[in-house]
Amino acid sequence: MKITRRQQRTLIHTAAMLALTGAFAVLFYLAQPFSSINSRLTDQLFLDTTPSPNIVIVAIDDATLGEYGRLAEWPRSRHADVIRSLNAAGAQVIVFDVLFSEPAPDDGILASAIRDAGNVVLAAAGADLIDIRDGRWVYASLLVPEDGLGNGAVIGHANVAPDADGIVRRLPAYIGGTGQAPGVPSLSLAATYRLLGQSPPGTPPFKDGYLQVMKKQVPVNGSGDMRINFSGSVQTYKTISYSDLLEGNFDPAAIARKIVLIGVTASGGQDSWVTPVSGEKMSGTEIHANALDTILRERFLTDESRGHNLLMCLLLAGITSLALPVLKVRWGSLLVVLLLVGFAAWSFYQFDAGLAVGILYPLAILPVAFAGNLAFGLALESRDRRRIENTFGRYVSHQVAREIQRLDDRKVLCLGGEQCEATVWFCDARGFTSLSETLGPEKMINVVNEYFCAIIPCVLENQGMINKFAGDNIMAVWGVPSRQAEHAMLATRAAFQARQAIAALHESRPELPRVLFGFGVNTGPVVAGNVGSTGRTEYTVMGDTVNVASRLCGAAPGGKIWVSDAVYARIKDSFEVSELEPQSLKGKQKPVSVYEIVTMK
Repeated sequence: MKITRRQQRTLIHTAAMLALTGAFAVLFYLAQPFSSINSRLTDQLFLDTTPSPNIVIVAIDDATLGEYGRLAEWPRSRHADVIRSLNAAGAQVIVFDVLFSEPAPDDGILASAIRDAGNVVLAAAGADLIDIRDGRWVYASLLVPEDGLGNGAVIGHANVAPDADGIVRRLPAYIGGTGQAPGVPSLSLAATYRLLGQSPPGTPPFKDGYLQVMKKQVPVNGSGDMRINFSGSVQTYKTISYSDLLEGNFDPAAIARKIVLIGVTASGGQDSWVTPVSGEKMSGTEIHANALDTILRERFLTDESRGHNLLMCLLLAGITSLALPVLKVRWGSLLVVLLLVGFAAWSFYQFDAGLAVGILYPLAILPVAFAGNLAFGLALESRDRRRIENTFGRYVSHQVAREIQRLDDRKVLCLGGEQCEATVWFCDARGFTSLSETLGPEKMINVVNEYFCAIIPCVLENQGMINKFAGDNIMAVWGVPSRQAEHAMLATRAAFQARQAIAALHESRPELPRVLFGFGVNTGPVVAGNVGSTGRTEYTVMGDTVNVASRLCGAAPGGKIWVSDAVYARIKDSFEVSELEPQSLKGKQKPVSVYEIVTMK
């Protein structure tokens, strides 16, 4: 079945939309532009939640440093006192986010306290990242606790892994050093193993994108990083000042059966980072607390794969490409808004389910689709206007066609009309009836079209409007719907050129039946406008001026151009004319002055 122009336009529009949005989706997939903005938009999906009550931070804060001085100058016996106080209060696991990589005079006191407690995790750190391989971040060197301290503790690394935009969203599950086979788990993983009464394996137990920790499956990415599902901004977890702990100014019930993380939270510390959930920097200790909370409550978070994000982009591209071309702008706008809101709600839902969705690219597809739809719509509308103009151009000049469209846009082309001055032009074949009987209707229509193909261009080139065809008769108008200062001159010149074109046709096509046309031209007041009904209208002119032009055409012999005295007054300086006897025309009480066009001056 042959498709209509409207259906063809819709198909072209849809195909163009699919190509545009699909190209953008693939571009986003391959180039990943504005990736930092994409990550920050995803960060907005974090909502504050109630943190685990089983995690407590003992903060080496500004008050503690103000009272006891620089941390590097502390005797390690002080940390031994803290371990004993925490054990006495019933702490399950004690995690130090403090490096003890250099020997100190009282290491034996601290080592004894660690061994007696049996639940301590000490920090290590990697320096100068070299590579990421086998699920481990490999550093040039590892800073580990002194042997005497580490013998009685589980070791976990304190490194974090800021993204390219400087925001910490994940941390390495394991790190290692050059030439050192055993891997070091993160503080949060080490604390989990210590809580479960296990020693962490030296080789990362990765399997199918997960890190197996007893019965827990911790998702990691290809670099072996674990995404942190932050519970809230800074000071989210129960915090006790280190100085209060030393002085006994705390409630032991706040420590009982808790995992305690000890670290520096003082302002201006080097171990502070920008996170997705806080405008101010968060201490590394709080970051490790959030990572530990993620593992303990299995609030795991994984990043959406690029392939999944591409599918979402293509889905939105398909919906908009199929729907927008057939919807009006207001409904298309509503659809885009609904898709925006729906995708945002779906993203929040997925985030709560543990999938960090890339927001930017799918959301970018929607305005791209909307803008593309408007652009393609305007382009196709412009093409249709040109097509309509070209269609009009078969009957009226392009200038007149544009004027009709302009009037239509202004809703002026309604039923009714206006009075104005115009020039009306008729031409009519002589001997048409007898010729029709000789040739037959089919051959006759071809003959008439041959002559019309010679006459009509003369009208259009002189900016005339073909108003109607009636058998072998043509009616043309100048001066409406667009005003023309020299409409009488243009109409007369069109008649003169048409007569020359007919003569040239006779000379070039001697086999063509010889037909002569008479021309009648009159200028005067007319009523121009639309006549008909609300369902079918025709733009035309009416009045005595039209009747006189028709009568002049009917009276003019074949090959002659007769014009009225009103036309003659306007063209006498440009044409040589012959004044004829006044003619008695049907419908006129007095004879009408008539002039015959001889030639152009």
